Amino acid sequence: GLAGAIGIGVKGGGGAAAIFIAQVEKRTQALIEGGAKVTGLGLDADRLERIASGDFLGRGIQGMAMRGVAVQAVSEESFTGVTAGLGGGTFVGLAGSVTVLLMDSATLAALRGATTRINDAEGTAAGAQGVAVGANTRLSTVTFAGGFGIAGGLGASAGLDIAVIRNDTAALIEEATIKARGTVSVNALSLPELRSTAIAGAAGAVGLAGGIAVL
Repeated sequence: GLAGAIGIGVKGGGGAAAIFIAQVEKRTQALIEGGAKVTGLGLDADRLERIASGDFLGRGIQGMAMRGVAVQAVSEESFTGVTAGLGGGTFVGLAGSVTVLLMDSATLAALRGATTRINDAEGTAAGAQGVAVGANTRLSTVTFAGGFGIAGGLGASAGLDIAVIRNDTAALIEEATIKARGTVSVNALSLPELRSTAIAGAAGAVGLAGGIAVL
């Protein structure tokens, strides 16, 4: 998102203000519940790819291959918000910018319910038969607020950058009956990358500037 404003007064004062507000709410779920009965014997040569392993890989999340039953919830959010204000005048120049990000994200992977059964059917399963419950979240935000005021007399500016982020990531097995000849894994990983910048500048006989970033 981008917001900008310019105010110029040739004979007196100039003022400008830019405001950007974004509100994001997101829910990502992968569930087996409510008495469902699911069996994955793992006998085929093909494997399930890019299953959450519970490990980081550099600046990302590592995946794995497996056979059996996988419940995976994956969420990715990327947000960029920029505001800028410029005010100029012969005597007074005022500028301000405000960026506000409100984000509420929840990611859930679950096997749950007392009557839910995994791999409970008859049949010969492969030795590598597994069950994987995984939730992964990757969040990237870049927010910027900048202001510049210039005048022969008073130049004043302010930049305010506010980001309020709630990011819940969960994976669980609750009450369900699960069988596997191989590995049963439950993991939840969150990889946030947050950048917040507030810049203000002023020039004049009197110059006032302030920048605040709240994360």
